[in-house]
Amino acid sequence: MNRLQFEKSPYLLQHKSNPVDWYPWGSEALEKAVKEDKPILLSIGYSSCHWCHVMEQESFTDPLVAEYMNHHFINIKLDREERPDLDKIYMDAVVSISGSGGWPLNCFLLPDKKPFYGGTYFPPSPRHQRPSWSQILQHIVRIFKEKRVEVEEQAGRLIRYVSNASSTLLEVASKDHDLATDAGVKIFQHLKNRFDRSNGGFGGAPKFPSTMTLKFLLDHYFYTGQLQGLQHVISSLEHMARGGIFDQIGGGFARYTTDTAWRIPHFEKMLYDNALFMSLYSQAFKISPGPILKKVVSQSATWLTRDMKSSVGGYYSAMDADSEHVEGKYYVWDYNEIKKLLNSEDFKLFGSVYDIHPEGNWADPSHTGGAPINILWVRNEFEDELTYCSKRLQSVHEELLKQRDTRIAPLKDTKIITAWNALLCMGWFDAYDAFGTKDFLQEAVSILTYFEEIALVEERYLHQYESEIPAMLDDLAYGILAFLYGYRSTGNKGYLSKARQLAKHVMHHYYLPAQKSFRYSVSTHDLVAEVNDLYDNTMPSASGAMAYNLVYLGRVLSIDDWELLGNELITDLRGAIIRYPDSLSHWASLTISQDIGWMEVKSSAEADIDSIRSLYLPSPILHFLEEKNADISLCHQFSCEMPVNSIQEFRSLLDKHYHLDEER
Repeated sequence: MNRLQFEKSPYLLQHKSNPVDWYPWGSEALEKAVKEDKPILLSIGYSSCHWCHVMEQESFTDPLVAEYMNHHFINIKLDREERPDLDKIYMDAVVSISGSGGWPLNCFLLPDKKPFYGGTYFPPSPRHQRPSWSQILQHIVRIFKEKRVEVEEQAGRLIRYVSNASSTLLEVASKDHDLATDAGVKIFQHLKNRFDRSNGGFGGAPKFPSTMTLKFLLDHYFYTGQLQGLQHVISSLEHMARGGIFDQIGGGFARYTTDTAWRIPHFEKMLYDNALFMSLYSQAFKISPGPILKKVVSQSATWLTRDMKSSVGGYYSAMDADSEHVEGKYYVWDYNEIKKLLNSEDFKLFGSVYDIHPEGNWADPSHTGGAPINILWVRNEFEDELTYCSKRLQSVHEELLKQRDTRIAPLKDTKIITAWNALLCMGWFDAYDAFGTKDFLQEAVSILTYFEEIALVEERYLHQYESEIPAMLDDLAYGILAFLYGYRSTGNKGYLSKARQLAKHVMHHYYLPAQKSFRYSVSTHDLVAEVNDLYDNTMPSASGAMAYNLVYLGRVLSIDDWELLGNELITDLRGAIIRYPDSLSHWASLTISQDIGWMEVKSSAEADIDSIRSLYLPSPILHFLEEKNADISLCHQFSCEMPVNSIQEFRSLLDKHYHLDEER
């Protein structure tokens, strides 16, 4: 019996009709594996994962393959977004085996849950230098029976590797004392060597946005005034905005592109990506205002509230890449279809902006035949920003959006994940600070209300809506940050109190004093290794977020132990941050802020706080005084300047301490 039919996860429900005897992760499956002494196949994915769909259609719906799996394995399906702690363990194991990871993640475990082999996508027949899924299954059955001792030794090595991953990184950091000086210079030079100067971003295909690395470059510009980093950020953001990675009609970004020019997206849209984009485009606008940056924030905001907002105040997690079993079908266009929809003048305008052709501009290698298709990206020759951002073109978009809405839409994953909503909450606050749009403020406050009433209720902190899975470290760390953003943008001291409450919970339940680190999950009963979260991957490291939270709360609330610990966490990782800034880019931003000296801004309710928030301030510790006056104080390196009472004077204080090498 396929037990996934009783689950709520959209990803698990996608497999409920497979002939495979799938179990969800839990005691029933795990105890059965021990009782029958069978290997466990743990197959991990998520609802909007294209290659997860491909492997399901090719292998998991095959009755003969399913029969073999059911006879020889205990088969478990896991939604990686429901249990990111388990996903981290088994992803680390597979990466150590093969050198790379991704989803679908297929990991083979001993009955005691220890991994001994794994990989990602396997085809139904051998191709692309990959063995077939059936060959892998047969190999696992053979070595499990005939080489059990070796298999168990391999599992032991993998678990030791996974368990020691964070301590290994800290050891690297401690040995790199020679890298301890000039952190900002070394990190910037490393990243500069990887600039894609033609298309923006870093490196080649497949190409990910690297939002946190771009954020570091903004911080570096603020502190040093060197223009190369800022220019690369703006160029990158504009290239992405004009590319196929951005949904030109409906708003929102896809996860990555398969080419270097941001044109051919992997069409799935993730909430966390778009939350980070919302922050980054808003923050960049503060330094370099431009119509394209503003357009992206506006269109993304419309998409988020139109398509992703739930009735309870939180936002859904993702939209699939596929519809009708075809990747991108919902988003691409036939030239003649557009021509029929628009009048001649609008079609001429649209064609002048976008690179559409009767023969199409993209040949999908997975789906040949049918009408030629176009992905919408801005033509290289088109440089008229005002036309691209005009109301007239927007009205054309709305016409096409009406037509697109008649298509069968991709599946929407309706999980409401606490951490991802916290990132979006910060995105809304950043957008409000940059543009002053009250609707953005209302959306941010709505998420905080959802946290206070549902997701982060005292002593009942949850990873997702309508689930009893306890909060992971990122749910709480980002949640604290979201409340600090709320305090920073509104002056509501209740938000500061909530941030303190959550931080106390983290320090009591997640902090490991002996290791001076944080565990990622408190669900230790079903984990074979302690999970940590030091690396910045698609989202900021939860441990890095906690380091900043402790510095912020420690400074504002005069909790010296917290401030000291937050600074020590950053300092202890310093050598590794300088050596591996691509993997620790959020930590890199914290490092240069720490080096320059944490910026503390004190103001009263009477101060021109809106103008302060409209300035770009990296990692600011902004808090409100009880006094009723118009004073603004800037504190730097544990000393405060004389208070000022105008935004012009405050700007002068910033220029005195920062932008020291600015090219004028």
